[in-house]
Amino acid sequence: MSAITLGLAGLLAACGGGTEQTDPVAKTTPSAHERVLLQVDNWAAEDGQHVARNVSEWAQIWDTHNTVWPPEPAPSLAHIDFKQHMLVGVTSSYSGCSGSIAILSAELESTPTGEGWLVRFQVDERSTDPGMVCTMDIKPLADFILLPQSPLPVRFVELPRLH
Repeated sequence: MSAITLGLAGLLAACGGGTEQTDPVAKTTPSAHERVLLQVDNWAAEDGQHVARNVSEWAQIWDTHNTVWPPEPAPSLAHIDFKQHMLVGVTSSYSGCSGSIAILSAELESTPTGEGWLVRFQVDERSTDPGMVCTMDIKPLADFILLPQSPLPVRFVELPRLH
């Protein structure tokens, strides 16, 4: 019996000591963020996630989505200190009278593979109240926030859409 017990003990030790092995879970640290209101009425109505760490990156994002001809220059972000902050945003389109998109949280995430920003957002596609007139135009939706300037990657997670 003692040989069998020793054999099982050795097998358990080789397999991790007989305790359940769990995957390391990402640790997150919530970050305060400031919302930035930007006019995106002339943007192409499409889903997107955006990170601008400087004025040039913002101009490139604007040029990609601006639908006005002749093209309009990107709105000035002179009030943003890109040495201290980066602009992070999400866009979506919605066909209807209402709808919104919102960044719900931004957290610094630490995983076994490295660190980065985790930004959770949600699109609300619920329609207007009964009896309201609706044009059914496709309109762009956007939400932008400021986060501390960082070279770390930004990972966007869309939560289930509200219908």
